[in-house]
Amino acid sequence: MNVEHFKSILLVLLIASSLLLTVALWNHQPNFEAVVTDNDLIEAQIQDGGQLSRRDVIQPIQIVNYQAETGELLGLANLGLQEELLEEIKELSLYNFSSFSMNQQQEQTENRIELIFPTTLPYNAIYDVFQLDHDVPIAELSFNHIDIVASDDPYLLFYNDRDEESRVIRANIQNENQVDRIFRYYNQHDVTTFLTYESSRETNIYLPNEIDREVLLFTYRSLEQETFTNILFSKPSIVRRVQSSQGQVDLFDGTREMTVEEEKIAFTNLTNEEIVSTTLMDSYNLFDQVQSFVNEHNGFTYEEPFSFYLSNITNNMQRSEVEYTLSYSGVPIFQDTDISTIKVAWHNQSVYQYQHPLAKLLRLRSSTEMADIPSAEQVIEILAGETYEGIAVYDVLLGYYVNRRSGSEGQIYELVPTWYVRGVQGWSPLSIPDKTIGGEGIAMGTN
Repeated sequence: MNVEHFKSILLVLLIASSLLLTVALWNHQPNFEAVVTDNDLIEAQIQDGGQLSRRDVIQPIQIVNYQAETGELLGLANLGLQEELLEEIKELSLYNFSSFSMNQQQEQTENRIELIFPTTLPYNAIYDVFQLDHDVPIAELSFNHIDIVASDDPYLLFYNDRDEESRVIRANIQNENQVDRIFRYYNQHDVTTFLTYESSRETNIYLPNEIDREVLLFTYRSLEQETFTNILFSKPSIVRRVQSSQGQVDLFDGTREMTVEEEKIAFTNLTNEEIVSTTLMDSYNLFDQVQSFVNEHNGFTYEEPFSFYLSNITNNMQRSEVEYTLSYSGVPIFQDTDISTIKVAWHNQSVYQYQHPLAKLLRLRSSTEMADIPSAEQVIEILAGETYEGIAVYDVLLGYYVNRRSGSEGQIYELVPTWYVRGVQGWSPLSIPDKTIGGEGIAMGTN
């Protein structure tokens, strides 16, 4: 056999063996397991939490019924029934959307129900609240009020009372029986009347004449701080922990940090801070992405009749932030943001900062105490007096103030009915002067 013939046979054998090896590799099923530490097997959800839809959290902070014949302003005395009424309103069938400019205050000649929202909402929220198909055309206007007008051809008005152009969205209501059923709520249930006060923006502020002064007591259940570590850090096993002498715990991994206090966590993604966005996300997408983020880890921690509502959307080149506030039977808990506020700052399609309570309130019992707070007439007298001279007053609302005290069950949270005033810096308790108002002495607190 010559050398050339031998080389040819050897080459064929090499090619054949190469093909056999390739086929073997394709069909080989490797028998190995990924090496994963226990610290990286994460259940990134709050076991004691839940989810809320956009429709759930878009809630008015006040509903007022205007009686055209008498000029009376009515509200439901039982705020728990207001939630039932709101569900009826959300079931209205709407059609024929249009928009127009309302350059002057229209004379109110028909009965109407006014829904007042705590923050300005993008037009897209109408699709969520009324469960409309997205092919229904709606003018791209924001709103913080909805009026239900009971005319012969009933309709809704969506408008923003801060809009200088006074642009309004109008929608007709398909079923008059739905409207009748909504207005009958005020005939079938106990009502309260409202007094009005003009705000610094020349809009109406409504103050109820009848006030529930009962102080409520609650125990609480603590949420696991470890759960938030698993949710917010990409590799919890490398997170370092430092505890201060004051009991505050700081967690960090070099790019993210979280401060753990007694009643809340505060998280910051430092890498997200460094990236400057040159484009502004629209407010609805901001709201939608934040809502999805909170829902992904069951972040709405409450038990009924508590709930969270959308209380503020801030969206500008400096900050994009969504805030939710805890309420009890529809009454906001304003004062203590540690236990009542979920706040998410959102940059570049992801979380930048996150604040969340670590205490979940549980109903204990009613107390025998009643809050000593001014009447609606006395509040108006205070606002018109020296205390608020030169101070912007945008809104006034009855909410809850939080006190902490020790009891036989351990620490107890006390919810005290309190008047709140919204000014330039947001909500704060009504400042009561140290003198007699309306012939009566007024003091903050309980009796």
